[in-house]
Amino acid sequence: MFVCDQVFKHGRIPVAWADMIIGNGRLDLIRNIDKRVVLIPWWDYSSIGKTSKFVIYKGFRPSKKQFYNRYTDPDPILDFPDSGKFFEDLGSKEIKNIGMDEESGYPVSFAQVRLLAKTKRPLWAASGLYMSADMQLHANFVRGVLNPLGMCDTLI
Repeated sequence: MFVCDQVFKHGRIPVAWADMIIGNGRLDLIRNIDKRVVLIPWWDYSSIGKTSKFVIYKGFRPSKKQFYNRYTDPDPILDFPDSGKFFEDLGSKEIKNIGMDEESGYPVSFAQVRLLAKTKRPLWAASGLYMSADMQLHANFVRGVLNPLGMCDTLI
């Protein structure tokens, strides 16, 4: 808040990433932040559709569903979560706020946008194509192009 106050003193509007607040499950802290501060939620880089394999809320929360079918690649996860650290282990109210696709059982994409929307603050987003070559052999250009479209649909 000290930094925001300094920015306001110079006639500017501060912008802050909201991922550390929302990602740690501390939506209650947003009430203490001046409503003029623009908060930008974390981007869901993995999603190109209506669902995601994980959410960043109270830590990294993969869905158990991705591990059910042994014939699909669950994507590399560096650390397998401890018991109680999955998306499905969150409380029913938290799961409802994030959103869960009834058909697949996966969390709904862009969870932090949806959670920030519940605070009734103006929604802002920063778009990124994420075209880096961090895949095993090459960049995933399809994901890079379709991901911002999903974010825009969610914001609208």
